[in-house]
Amino acid sequence: MPESVPQELASAIVLNEQGGQVRLGELWSERTVVLAFVRHFG
Repeated sequence: MPESVPQELASAIVLNEQGGQVRLGELWSERTVVLAFVRHFG
């Protein structure tokens, strides 16, 4: 994990494409990741 990524971000729990929970840091531990935050209104 690059030093520029805060530990709080790496340890955050998110949902994967199947709806399961995964630590965010695990996603980029083995491959490059594009992370986008989307907020839904309505």
